[in-house]
Amino acid sequence: MCGYFTIKQANDAIPHVKELYNHILECRKEIMRAEQNLESSDGSLARYIPLKQKLNTAAADFYKAVEKLESTGVLVKSIEDGLLDFPAQRYGEEIWLCWKAGEDGVK
Repeated sequence: MCGYFTIKQANDAIPHVKELYNHILECRKEIMRAEQNLESSDGSLARYIPLKQKLNTAAADFYKAVEKLESTGVLVKSIEDGLLDFPAQRYGEEIWLCWKAGEDGVK
């Protein structure tokens, strides 16, 4: 969806948005694991190259996951804080309906 959300539309989208957001978090964990493995490698090219490729794939998957979430019309404001914004209008003015991970919905 592109455009503006009503409060009801934003709240109806929350279950799907949570699912997509949780996938982003899993992708981020995979990047961190791949970085740790790369940092702890013995430095040989035979070990380094596949670990670096795994990190590259994890990073690409992360950005694809963010892109998939944002294709719904929701903006990722902070992955670390779990802040997502739903564009909306109020009295003809553009506003953001904010949602934070752990909340039941936007108000």
